[in-house]
Amino acid sequence: MAVILEDESGELMATAEAGLGKAFLPVAERLKNGVLTACGQKALSQPGVVATEDPFSACVDCPLAKEYSGRGAMTVRLEFHDVVYGLLAVSVPRAMAVDEEEHSLFEEVARDIAFALHSIELEEERERAGEALRSAGAYTRSLIEASLDPLVTIDKNGKITDVNVSTERVTGCSREELIGTEFCGYFTEPEKARAGYKRVFSEGTVRDYELELRHRDGRVTPVLYNASVYRDEAGEVVGVFAAARDVTERRRIEERLEHFNAVLRAIRGVDRLIT
Repeated sequence: MAVILEDESGELMATAEAGLGKAFLPVAERLKNGVLTACGQKALSQPGVVATEDPFSACVDCPLAKEYSGRGAMTVRLEFHDVVYGLLAVSVPRAMAVDEEEHSLFEEVARDIAFALHSIELEEERERAGEALRSAGAYTRSLIEASLDPLVTIDKNGKITDVNVSTERVTGCSREELIGTEFCGYFTEPEKARAGYKRVFSEGTVRDYELELRHRDGRVTPVLYNASVYRDEAGEVVGVFAAARDVTERRRIEERLEHFNAVLRAIRGVDRLIT
């Protein structure tokens, strides 16, 4: 018996044999060079079993012909769902080579092998897809963690589904503690925070939404939230992605400017009184 596997372009991928031993080596070498036996060519070009009653005289170009003295051969393509994976060939008694019932059994074996090859291919595709998703996930995670701003994702119920390290830092809570809890619970004005994420779900986005994040030790950080919805593959909204910009320093500058302006106003008032 011999199994010959090819890729979609017809290039040889692998061969396997049982009972032929070294006699199969010349055939394997020819296959590597792109030379297929006559029965193999015929089997690839049509459905059903190609039966050769006397390969010794009919297949003079085949290196295995001398091994078939007194025997016949059957060759069939390995096919599942219109995908051809290669060929299956066996040496059998001459009577079996032309027996229709044997042909049916042989085709059934070939279908089972093709189905197994199909299953292996699907599993390999799943593995590749899984690896691609893992790589994409790791890349996305690295981008999220690279942000200095607190980032958070929220589901439709207002529960936190993911955070980055900056969010852990500004709240004083670990990622494990934050995930699954109410987004609103980490602000000085929970109802305003709730109204904010609900607005994102209804309008699709919010910009520069003012909130104050509360650290577990009581410290408060003023932030501006920018948020938008994100969708699944079907286009359905599944959550909100929100980024908070710490505006503590900006607030300080604004307060200093306000104090400076107040001083200027006071000075101008004194000048008017003097004049």
